[in-house]
Amino acid sequence: MTQLKLDSRLPWAALAFLVVSASAETALFALRGMVVPRETQALWTLLFSLAWSWWIYVDRRLRRIGYPFEFDALVFFAWPFVAPYYLVRSRATRPRLATAFVWLLYALPFVVSATCYVLVTLWPEP
Repeated sequence: MTQLKLDSRLPWAALAFLVVSASAETALFALRGMVVPRETQALWTLLFSLAWSWWIYVDRRLRRIGYPFEFDALVFFAWPFVAPYYLVRSRATRPRLATAFVWLLYALPFVVSATCYVLVTLWPEP
């Protein structure tokens, strides 16, 4: 039986695409003074859960990091808390460009949301 080849490029691309898309949508809605619909927020939450759990699954398999098999479910259901934990545990001692990029992917939606909130509250529409 051949072992499944794990390629980290596809999870990276999916995660980057989701982060950029969600951030752009959040910014557009906020700058127009609209609220992102609940259905859209629920869809983004589901897609982010899938993307982060997929990326962490592939990354830990490639790095041969051992966690219990339930860890993938934990990432899916609690990725805002588990993803930083995984990043600190797996990359704290290795500062590299890829590590900075993953942290940027994690932080970008939060930074865009906070920035839009500040801009909209400081400069409301006339």
